[in-house]
Amino acid sequence: MRKDKTATKVLKTINKAARKDGILGRFMANLNRSEKQQLQKAFRALDKEFLMEKALLLKDTMSEILLHRNETPNILLQRNVWASLDAMALHLDYTGFTRAFQAAGPKMFRSLRLDDPQIVSLENQLVSDVMGGEAELSRLGLLAPIEVEEVIRYAEKHRSGPHGIRRIVRKGFTFQEAFANSCGRPNEMLDVVIHSPQAAKVVITVVLAIANAIGGIFGAIFAETGIGLLLGGLVFVATLVTIVIVVGVGC
Repeated sequence: MRKDKTATKVLKTINKAARKDGILGRFMANLNRSEKQQLQKAFRALDKEFLMEKALLLKDTMSEILLHRNETPNILLQRNVWASLDAMALHLDYTGFTRAFQAAGPKMFRSLRLDDPQIVSLENQLVSDVMGGEAELSRLGLLAPIEVEEVIRYAEKHRSGPHGIRRIVRKGFTFQEAFANSCGRPNEMLDVVIHSPQAAKVVITVVLAIANAIGGIFGAIFAETGIGLLLGGLVFVATLVTIVIVVGVGC
């Protein structure tokens, strides 16, 4: 995979977060050696080319939906978004990453809030890096820093509820099931944003999924620290915890 401008920006963001006092360093401190190895192994097993292809398709599809949302709901494109997310969820379940996610996710956030300022900062920077910067986010009509923080705070609010950590660790949890019950399916994500401003922002949740996949994969492939697979896995898990809680709560 070629290292382009996006990869360079993502790598800079992840390397900064991986410092001892950075959020990825704090996540690592909450995992023991065995848990780190399990996460590395699970992340290694993922087909990163497949996930990157789906994430880039999601990025292009969401950009098209957002650019023309005042003219058309783009029903077909909305359904394509969910099809891509479902394919990614199926892959995470099939490869065994789900079990590693269940083991690492809750422990990574031990003594940490989901809306810790360092986490919010990392998510916002990855969204900016992956989506093309503030100018492009503005062109798409996204107030990314504000909306990303709102979604993460929403997840923290429901962290201890039935759709929070307890749901993640329960036997039989799958990403397929989690995404299947998301608000806004199959073609009402724009209606949710317009008519339910108090609800989880579906569009921003999808944007977080895009940034999560592309950022995690680039971090794993190009990190120069020698622990790229672990860093990629940590980025994946951190964002997925928020996403799973948000889509689980629904509207």
